[in-house]
Amino acid sequence: MPSDDSSVASETTAQTAPSNPPMAQQQIARRGRTEIMASLLEAAKEAKSRTHLMYASELDSRGLKKYLSFLISKNFVELQSRSTTRYRITTKGLEFLETHRKLESLQSV
Repeated sequence: MPSDDSSVASETTAQTAPSNPPMAQQQIARRGRTEIMASLLEAAKEAKSRTHLMYASELDSRGLKKYLSFLISKNFVELQSRSTTRYRITTKGLEFLETHRKLESLQSV
């Protein structure tokens, strides 16, 4: 009796097909600049290292460097100590964070 290779091939293809449809992967929302800055400022409420800020804000090292430089230049974040570099939110940064929260609450209404 001859074997049917086409049925084996179709079964193998069906088993290796991705379980998530492409639409599910496209629904990941990108964060805006203010959301990223707010997440960094929230993380910097306690003095944290660059690594801790990177993980807390879900940024890669290049993104962290870019946003951290901007926040420092605008006096939203400051260096807390020189021996072990730690970053902490300033009063101006806290004001930004509070304003951001208010704006977010207005959008959800």
